[in-house]
Amino acid sequence: MKVLYFHQHFVTPKGAGAIRSYAMARKLIQQGHSVTMVCGSNTTGTTGLDGPFEKGKRRGLVDGIDVIELDLAYSNSDGFLKRIWTF
Repeated sequence: MKVLYFHQHFVTPKGAGAIRSYAMARKLIQQGHSVTMVCGSNTTGTTGLDGPFEKGKRRGLVDGIDVIELDLAYSNSDGFLKRIWTF
């Protein structure tokens, strides 16, 4: 099965933050599924990708997970309309 997984702040065990989506994706891969993770950029965590963003995104394979990271400027201090526009 092909799984398309959306998560706001995907991080690996090498970064700071909860790794629930990483663990779930890894478990699905171990069971024979393919996983594509679509996530936003996160200043405190690491997606495992370190190349430059090109046209607002970067993509790569991280521990068997196809990660698509979008360069979305987001802050908890953003107003309601900016948050809606970002999402």
